[in-house]
Amino acid sequence: MPKSAAARIGRKRTAYAVLGFVMMGPKSGYDIKQAISRSTSFFWNESAGQIYPILRALEDEGLIERDMTSPTSTGKRQRQMYQITDRGQAALQDWIEGPSSDVIVRNELLLKMFFGASVAPQVIIKMLEDHRHGLQDRIAFFKEIIRQRQAEEAAGKLANAAFMISTLDYGYRMASAAADWCDATIASLKNL
Repeated sequence: MPKSAAARIGRKRTAYAVLGFVMMGPKSGYDIKQAISRSTSFFWNESAGQIYPILRALEDEGLIERDMTSPTSTGKRQRQMYQITDRGQAALQDWIEGPSSDVIVRNELLLKMFFGASVAPQVIIKMLEDHRHGLQDRIAFFKEIIRQRQAEEAAGKLANAAFMISTLDYGYRMASAAADWCDATIASLKNL
């Protein structure tokens, strides 16, 4: 019995990320990379080197189809645009409805913190202060993007924004919690 397309792409989460972006409207590989950079990069990022082979595999499986657009007026080469097929939508829905795998966190900051007793506390405090500064930038980014998405939704330019906004809110809350942890840890280390 032949395997379904979803079974053949299996747990390749990159394939589902690409399918999801193509489901939002026809996109080229470049468009997908840009969309990821503007939306999901804080929790799911893909390189162009990952996206293009996946596009070919999804096309081979009949989950997306290619449509060549006309050349741009500046004479640039044609972009290969992809759109999702009915089979692709079904595969994406099956994946969304299925169980999610556990998150495996690899956090270099926490690894350094774990072994931090081997250096002076001031070294770790400085590292945490620098990290907290970066978190403040990230928190400001999330606030602004959430505000933009809410405005787009209110203006009728973005449908079903609650799903996107909830992922941005998650990022905002995680960055805020990490900043609070940095503050508490810095205070604790200053008392050593």
